[in-house]
Amino acid sequence: MTNKIIELVCSDWADFRRTLEDKIYKKGFFVSGEFLYRGQSSAAYRLETSFDRWYKGPKGKRPVIADQLLRNFGVECDGHSSATPEILADEERLLALAQHHGLPTRLLDWTVSPYIAAFFAFSYTFDADAALEDYVAVWVLDPSSDIWAQDNGAYILDPAKHGNERMRSQGGRFTHLVGVFDCLEDYVLEMDRPDVLRKILVPTRDIEKAMGDLSAMQCNHARLFPGFDGFAKEAKARVGIDLKMKAKPKA
Repeated sequence: MTNKIIELVCSDWADFRRTLEDKIYKKGFFVSGEFLYRGQSSAAYRLETSFDRWYKGPKGKRPVIADQLLRNFGVECDGHSSATPEILADEERLLALAQHHGLPTRLLDWTVSPYIAAFFAFSYTFDADAALEDYVAVWVLDPSSDIWAQDNGAYILDPAKHGNERMRSQGGRFTHLVGVFDCLEDYVLEMDRPDVLRKILVPTRDIEKAMGDLSAMQCNHARLFPGFDGFAKEAKARVGIDLKMKAKPKA
């Protein structure tokens, strides 16, 4: 096997579903939890955590500094009404809370649904100021592999979702990179298991069709971000798609 992560290029939005059925799903149809999915607005983006983008110090100190950040966050949270003693004592829940509120962590967000991942991939393209690229990416991760272990350097988190409606709505999971690796792909390749990750590329020119289908599936901001913040994001998204597509140069 070539030590390279496989890329699957879709011809259009309809081909994304065919690719899932023909080349991803083990039984030819979706089974919840069989794979995890992550959407990114650019095919060029690595699976790099917010901490690893933020931290510029010695590579070998990454795990130590990340732990120090989390401890400091816990100290600051102590006494806040939303930070219960149970959360403060549970590193997984504290990490998820820190990630949700903008602390640089070595977590990456994943979902059990390829369509929620596709929604995030497309929605990030018009939420950001960057110009549309040719493809968005939906990453596919096999959680059953034996490489996912804390002692190896990366593992999968499925923290309790009580009190976190957003994570529940999104079918949220995390990978936690605890080794000195630059990104999750480097970890997978170092473990000599490129088959554990795959990347599906979907043309951004189909954003209107994709977002329409996804909205029909209840994959939209209002459903995935319960509350007024989600309503505001959805209102912005509807205008944003139209503006982005009008601004995109004709092929």
